[in-house]
Amino acid sequence: MRGMLMGGFSVDDEFEVDDATVDGEADLGGFAIVGDYYPLSNPWRISGGLFFSNTDVTGEVTDGPLTYEGEIAFKNDVAPLITTGFSTEIAQGWSVSGDVGVIISSLEVSSDDPDSDVQDDIAELNDDLEDLPVFPFVGFAVSYSY
Repeated sequence: MRGMLMGGFSVDDEFEVDDATVDGEADLGGFAIVGDYYPLSNPWRISGGLFFSNTDVTGEVTDGPLTYEGEIAFKNDVAPLITTGFSTEIAQGWSVSGDVGVIISSLEVSSDDPDSDVQDDIAELNDDLEDLPVFPFVGFAVSYSY
């Protein structure tokens, strides 16, 4: 068993799209608890567990006198995850490890914009996002144990 702190950073930016101003913020991260299995008794492992998301991408769109908010987030705040990777000691007490895997949850978009065309576009985008029911990730870590 091991825990993985994933992401943990924020990006805040403002930009122009057509005549509107978009002020967005992305908080990316979460925590995972996984169990490791080493099938060949070497550094390679297969892992499975749960991902607890605090990932949230929000934006505020200002178009003239009107302002709307939107959000992109994982559909499930707690989702299964599957990964494969390695862990190997490089010096006494020091190890490096890497993982590549998927979080089994799609993304979901929402907005408080009442425009029916916008809501139709969001519904279509959510349908497309459900066609990809996994979110890939890559991780790298350096650790020290004594």
